[in-house]
Amino acid sequence: MSALFPSRIARPPPERVRAQDSQSEAMRRSDWGRSARGDSIEIERERSGETDAGWSAKRGARGATGAMGVMGESKRASLLAWLAAHFLRALGATWRIRYEGRNPLDVETGAQIGAVWHRDLLMIAYVFRDRGFSVPVSQSRDGDRITGLLLQLGYEPPTRGSTSRGGAGALRGLVRRVHSGVTVAVTVDGPRGPSRRVKIGAISLARLSGIAVTPVVCSARPCLRFGSWDGTLLPLPFARVVVRFGAPVLVAAQCDPATEEELRAQLESTLNTLTDGLDARLQLTDTNRPD
Repeated sequence: MSALFPSRIARPPPERVRAQDSQSEAMRRSDWGRSARGDSIEIERERSGETDAGWSAKRGARGATGAMGVMGESKRASLLAWLAAHFLRALGATWRIRYEGRNPLDVETGAQIGAVWHRDLLMIAYVFRDRGFSVPVSQSRDGDRITGLLLQLGYEPPTRGSTSRGGAGALRGLVRRVHSGVTVAVTVDGPRGPSRRVKIGAISLARLSGIAVTPVVCSARPCLRFGSWDGTLLPLPFARVVVRFGAPVLVAAQCDPATEEELRAQLESTLNTLTDGLDARLQLTDTNRPD
């Protein structure tokens, strides 16, 4: 009998008991959470006095309204981009544009790399429109708006990324674009400045692609200057606009970091010298000019 009915009942180890208790408690909480959520929805339905069919239709309408809101925002953004592009096309058609320096687009075949200031982006966007060029754009809401404008002006869908977010992926995408024959313009002080300070990205792109980077600057008179960090310029109707090309900067594939930094400083100095010269001729004062 003692073999069938032992006097002492074997208990599992304490660790196993605690683990089982914790698992049971988690299951109870999970069941309670699901039940509570279900009960709250059911209580809300009962308080509304609606039938099951009406309640289901109401919940479906809420989801549809959210989707329509997203679609509406997208349509508004597309409309604003369309309006901005057509405004810039109409305004730019009145500008008196003059080109100075050796334009590689006139004497070279294949893709080119241009280095521009962020302040000149509106002028650059108009001057080089409808050529299938590409301009990298940051992964921000401002970048979304710029992307819509560029697409309406005939640019390639931009590579998204910047030094602060998605930079490595953007650089690889730009290298692929250049190797496929697409000319790229890089706003070398973007996306958030400091103004007229060149970042290393354009030099890295030139090294990886094997194509020299050409400084390109603009100035205008008369023009509006926005109160943004870069002091974006917008020439007024019938303004005089000058586009100046500098000497290309070639970066060797085996270039070390110290040499890259020297070339970055050289590119920055060239861009600032060209910009200062144009601004002085057109009597434009740039408050963002570096000391």
